[in-house]
This record gives sequence, structure tokens and C-alpha cells, in this order.
Amino acid sequence: MTVAENLMLAATSAQRKTHWMLKDSFRDPAVREKAEIVAEQVRLTSHLDRTVRSISYGSRRQLEVGLALATDPRILLMDELTSGVGPAMIEGFHRLISALPRDLTVVIIEHDLDVADRITVLNYGEVVFEGTPSETRGNQIVRDIYLGDWQADA
Repeated sequence: MTVAENLMLAATSAQRKTHWMLKDSFRDPAVREKAEIVAEQVRLTSHLDRTVRSISYGSRRQLEVGLALATDPRILLMDELTSGVGPAMIEGFHRLISALPRDLTVVIIEHDLDVADRITVLNYGEVVFEGTPSETRGNQIVRDIYLGDWQADA
């Protein structure tokens, strides 16, 4: 399927229009418009007519976010959003996250601290720290948990 068809399928399911005549839903102007809006959000407009298998790994990651957004979620859960993509793509994901509607709750499990305004660190299911990315980097508890208390003996 193409990028557009994937986005339309997600938009169709959000409108509860899925049925055995799915192609008819693809002709619905509202479904097409939603797919185009989401494609613009995730910067895939130039790929709408391409098959998913023909786009890069990074573009597929963008499409994954687009599929979720096309369903009009109230909460968006993302795990390792920037895993496996290069620096330019990471910056693109930062811009995408920043541009999401403020009334959308976004929960991200990520090691890239710059992807969020506020960081909550969990250890064995308990909140051990909350703060900004810079506060998180400098917090000794976070450093001990994630880096250990190893000291080099030179």
C-alpha cells in the first residue's frame, strides 16, 4: 500500500468507517483531507504516492507517528522514537513533537533527553526524579541509576 492509503486507512478507522467496502471510504473527501493534513504534519507529503516498502527507515518511523495521529488520539504513547535514525531525522522528530497540539498528552520512552520539556525518570516502576532535560543530566540519582556508581581506578 502507499503512504496515502496507509494514512487513509488509519483515518477511516478513527471515523469508524471500516467495513468490507474500505475502498469506498478512501473516496470520502474528509478521509483524503485528513490523510493529507497528517502527511504534512509528519513531513511525508512528497511520499504520498510511494509504497511504504520504497521509503527509507526514517520515513517509515514518520509514517508510524502519522498513523497514530490520523486516529485523532487523546494520548500518544511512543517508545524509542528516535532509535535507529540519524541526527537530521532526530531534529525532525523534535520539531514534530514540538508542533503537536498542546491538548494531546504525549508519553515518550526515550533516551534522547532533548525530545521533551519535562522528564520523569522511573526506576523499577517508581518515580525517582522529575525535571527539565538539563536538570536530569545533572541529577546524581539519575546518573547512579543509569550509569552506575562505577569509578575508574587509574
